[in-house]
Amino acid sequence: MNVLSSMSSNSLFDERLVLVGLNGNDSEHVLVALTQLLVQAEYVEPGYVDVVLARENDFPTGLPTEPVPVAIPHGDPDHVIKSGVAVGILSKPIPFKEMGSPTNTLKVKMVFVLAIKETEHQTRILQQFMRIFQKRVVLEQLCRANKPETVVKLLKAEVSESPE
Repeated sequence: MNVLSSMSSNSLFDERLVLVGLNGNDSEHVLVALTQLLVQAEYVEPGYVDVVLARENDFPTGLPTEPVPVAIPHGDPDHVIKSGVAVGILSKPIPFKEMGSPTNTLKVKMVFVLAIKETEHQTRILQQFMRIFQKRVVLEQLCRANKPETVVKLLKAEVSESPE
């Protein structure tokens, strides 16, 4: 079963959770901006910001995807009210440490902050995002998106087409 579809992509992807042309000086600034969207839209409790920052410090989430690297930070579900994904399309790449190789730094262009309430779904959701990230054309389209609704439409289309 496609977990993202079953969780209702209508609630997981929300235009209120998308920042296009996000300016940031560093990964912390970007993560705070995106997690604040989740707080304001009542997807997470205010403490989620600190949880995501601490987890990113201990377990980096930068991925060397092509044509642009992405990051998929997340925190533990204790602070999640309802599942959602905050998306930042950055105006310029920001350094993030690479997942599995924290001595490497990647110039990330897109950040997807996951807030997943159901722990049993977290691994499958990450796998489904990895499938999306392997699609060069989708990453290019997301990078070119200039409106939150375009980002949400692209992600919902990918979720509905994703295999199990």
